[in-house]
Amino acid sequence: MTDIELPPIAVSPYTDRILAAVRKQDCADPLFRILEDYARANVAHATEPMRAHRERLTLYVLDLEADRSGLIASCDSYRRRAERLAEALREKADKWDRIGDEHGVRQFTGNDHRLFANELRALLRDQEVGNG
Repeated sequence: MTDIELPPIAVSPYTDRILAAVRKQDCADPLFRILEDYARANVAHATEPMRAHRERLTLYVLDLEADRSGLIASCDSYRRRAERLAEALREKADKWDRIGDEHGVRQFTGNDHRLFANELRALLRDQEVGNG
């Protein structure tokens, strides 16, 4: 919309005729149409900044909703990954408990801690590349 300066209607030489047409609601009178167009132009001119601001806010909210959806998807992905990793770690811990029970060993001995650490590193590496 062009930014036009709208003069007050009181300066019009047809003010009395326009007001009479408005009072009678005489839509056939051409001056009534002029007044109606003038009123619409005034409203459009006055509300344009608000409409533009509302449009910007709407786009901003849509962007926030898209970001929120992406964050929720990421959080869900990380949650699922954490659950898979926790399950894999439980399985490894159970395996080492079974080994200890079968061999009567309740503590790490020798290089057992290195074997366990290496298995955990491999497990984490598999999780990183999505194999777990």
